[in-house]
Amino acid sequence: MEVVAVELVVEKLFGTLTRLILWLNLSLSASIAMAGPFNPLIPLPSSGSDLPVLDLALRDPELASRRLTDDIYVQRAIEEVDAQTRELALAKGNRRLELLSDLYKNQALLAYFFEDLKAGRLTAVQGNYGAPEQKLREARAALIRYATDFARESRTRRAHAIYHAMVAKYLNGETRKPDALLKVKKQLSKGLQARVDFMVAAARAQRNDAAAKREIARVSTRLGAAGIVSGNLLLARAEAARNRDAYRVHLNRATAATKSLSRRDRETVLAYAANIWTREEGSRADWNRAPLNLRINRDTEVAKAVTERQALQASAKGNLQPAFRYYRALMEASKGQARLVQVADRILDLEAAQYRSSKNARAYQKTLISFQHMYETDGILGQNQEAAKAAAESVRLRHRNLIVQLISQGKRPRSDRRTKAEAIAVANVYLNGQALENEKVPLKTDIGRLYALNDQHAEAVRVFMELKAASQPAQAQQFLLLAMQSQRILAKWTEKAPWSGSSKQAAPARQVLAQMFEERVQATGSWDDLAHLGLLYINLNQATKAYGIWTAALQKNAQGPHAQLAAGMMLETYKKGRQWQNLEDMARLAIKAQLTPIYQNKRLDTVALLGDALFEGGKEHFAGSRWEKATMKLAEFIKSYRSDFRRPEGMFILGKAYHNDEKHPQSVETLFALVNEYPASPFDHDALLLGGSWSIPMAWEEQTIFFYQRFVDRYARDTKAPQIRMTLVDLYLGRELYGNAVRVHMAHVEDSQVSRQEQIKSALAVMHIEERYGEAKHAYWGVNKARELSGNNPSVVAEVLAFEARQAAARSDFTKLRQLEAQLSGLGIQSRDAAEGLALTRFVLADKEAEETKQKIFNLEQTDPYNTLQTQYAVFLKTKASYEKVCAAGTSTYCGLAMLRLSETTRHSLSAIENLSIPQTLDESIVTKFEKQKLAIINVITQTASEADAIALGISEKGDTLPVWSQEIVVNSSAGNLDRSHGAIGDGYVQWMPVKTDVE
Repeated sequence: MEVVAVELVVEKLFGTLTRLILWLNLSLSASIAMAGPFNPLIPLPSSGSDLPVLDLALRDPELASRRLTDDIYVQRAIEEVDAQTRELALAKGNRRLELLSDLYKNQALLAYFFEDLKAGRLTAVQGNYGAPEQKLREARAALIRYATDFARESRTRRAHAIYHAMVAKYLNGETRKPDALLKVKKQLSKGLQARVDFMVAAARAQRNDAAAKREIARVSTRLGAAGIVSGNLLLARAEAARNRDAYRVHLNRATAATKSLSRRDRETVLAYAANIWTREEGSRADWNRAPLNLRINRDTEVAKAVTERQALQASAKGNLQPAFRYYRALMEASKGQARLVQVADRILDLEAAQYRSSKNARAYQKTLISFQHMYETDGILGQNQEAAKAAAESVRLRHRNLIVQLISQGKRPRSDRRTKAEAIAVANVYLNGQALENEKVPLKTDIGRLYALNDQHAEAVRVFMELKAASQPAQAQQFLLLAMQSQRILAKWTEKAPWSGSSKQAAPARQVLAQMFEERVQATGSWDDLAHLGLLYINLNQATKAYGIWTAALQKNAQGPHAQLAAGMMLETYKKGRQWQNLEDMARLAIKAQLTPIYQNKRLDTVALLGDALFEGGKEHFAGSRWEKATMKLAEFIKSYRSDFRRPEGMFILGKAYHNDEKHPQSVETLFALVNEYPASPFDHDALLLGGSWSIPMAWEEQTIFFYQRFVDRYARDTKAPQIRMTLVDLYLGRELYGNAVRVHMAHVEDSQVSRQEQIKSALAVMHIEERYGEAKHAYWGVNKARELSGNNPSVVAEVLAFEARQAAARSDFTKLRQLEAQLSGLGIQSRDAAEGLALTRFVLADKEAEETKQKIFNLEQTDPYNTLQTQYAVFLKTKASYEKVCAAGTSTYCGLAMLRLSETTRHSLSAIENLSIPQTLDESIVTKFEKQKLAIINVITQTASEADAIALGISEKGDTLPVWSQEIVVNSSAGNLDRSHGAIGDGYVQWMPVKTDVE
């Protein structure tokens, strides 16, 4: 339908012009056909009765050599004649004869001049001398008068004057019998004698005198070319008058002798000869046998006229080539003349006749083009440019008519490929060279149609696309449709959109067709065109472009079957290709537009497809670490598709996406909802683990406890359960939920997959928690489990004994402590736990002994100062040994505290000893011994204090004691860890000195 519409539009636009040109063509063809045989363009020139060039033949050679040829000599001769004429009126005697002689000779020269002027032999003369014939008659009359007077008055030189007078009369036709010259013949020169014989014989030959004819033939050769010509013409005329074929020979001889004559004389001779021949032959004349020598006279009009008739005579018999040769030669000779138009038209008529016979339109066209170019050449018709333009336009119209004929023939249903190709070729030449602007569009449209009709669709496309590019939008679309019609054939593409598929072939042609549909879509936006364009893209492996244009079109117009099929194909392709974002966008678009997509005759569920896109798209974004997009998709999915079986998985992945996107509250809340809504889902296990682990950094202890406690409750046998329990223990302890912590430890102890060592640790943990926060009796569950599981491992036993030691210490059960100290010492292990327990028992016992030491020292009676001194020193050494024994147990938290207590004890001992005195009245040796011993003991105690402080501070700095004890050590040594010195060796005061730090 679209193509038909295009045809109608083009016919409407250009039909009138086409019909007009066709009418002109038919009219011209009819006129040529009716003309039949061609009439000659060049008429045969008529000729007078005067014998051509006879005047030249009869001229006096002596005077002929003085022939006047330019205006200066002519003017001088006229002036001289005038002067001589005036003088003659008065002259007498010899002077008169001399003047008469000069006058008839000068008049003879003037007569020769006017003869030449009349015959056109002089081309350089510019002066205005009046009518040549009149002047010639006047000159000859004067010649006759002066020559006659001279002959009458002169007795000795009269012959020459008589000759000139007789010749003038003969040429004037005043005498037919020049026989009088015979009387003076012998008195003339040989040249003039021959001319006398010629004139006499010529006069006699007219009376059929055979001797005279022979005389003419003999003597004419002595008169030069003019004599030969005039003599043979005279003989030809005489023979023709008697119907004798001999005239042909004389005509041939006459025309052959014209070579040295002027063009005008040759023209006259040829015309005279032709008239003799045509009168003699009449209608029987065979122009190819004309008895005229045309070769040396080809430039004459007569020769041209005869040659034209020869050519036309041949063409009338079907041989046009001579006519072509003749007229082309004549055309070259006619350049610059008005006759060129007639000759060129005749050649074109002949070309048209030959074209109708041979059907060779290109040859005819070539001639038309060359002639049009010829007329466009400056000066081709002289100064008549308007005539040249008119002639060029006439040729162009001939050309245009030829094109219309050929196109009409090519469009006929039965026209063969050759005819169409010929029409296309000729029309293209005209289009690209001679066509007017208003002809080009309709002509080029016809050429495009012919290409299509001739199965030259690539050329048809080229033509229509060129027309489209040069047209206004509305008309351009019509040409685009014509181009697309041929391009479809090249691309092997169906008229209807192939939704069921199309094999891949003719890819380059389909690419071009796609570009055409792109332009078409821009103009129409029609789904019919969009369907073709999209399917072409898909066939060319450009599905992305296809879906892009379809999507844009659906956003504007989602109506019609093509829209449904396009949406269906895209949805199905997106789903199969796992292009989830595209699937989502298309599903949303279809839902919004209330469009029901169709694929392979099936209606698609866009809501379900949207769910697929959200779920799978969310998973894809998650896999690609695009957390924000993943959360958006999956959040919408779990909100909108609550009954979808994939919802638990969606929630699980959503939770992880929130977490990775650092949206931690949402991540935990999502997993919380998952484990509560879908406790039996395959994601429950991991959700509980992740929920707990993600809650920890957020300090969401309750959530952590919820996830982890549910995990260990549901998956107690899971390999990760032991680790989770330990985390729960820390949480419970942190929140002072000691009972929960104990229960978790107890479960840990009972878990067979837990290592024996970890079970023991949990049992001991129960012991410690119950010891600190519960009841000691419950702690013994852990004690017993630890002993049982460890097989009385010394390290475990040491820790258990340490627990019992703490219990005994709390009860001040020194007996038990001594037993435990003995048991711990007997273990013989170097573990921290053993050392700690052993140090505890020894520290408690050392403290007890220190208290007892203080009491003993306080209760001593000073009856014997020296013995008291020694007793106090012995008590000090025992206490010192007890505290040092604490550190001897190994590295423990109690060593530093023991050293602190030892340091404190030295102060009491030092104070007590310093307070001891001895009466100075005693024997000096006794006093000296006492003082000496006291000083030594003080030094030892001071040194002991200094060492104890140093050890305590060192332990505190290393962090090998409890913080509270470390603080006490620092406070009690705040004086700077200084040595004490007794006044006995100093100034009487206790002086403090920095303690060396090299004590470990």
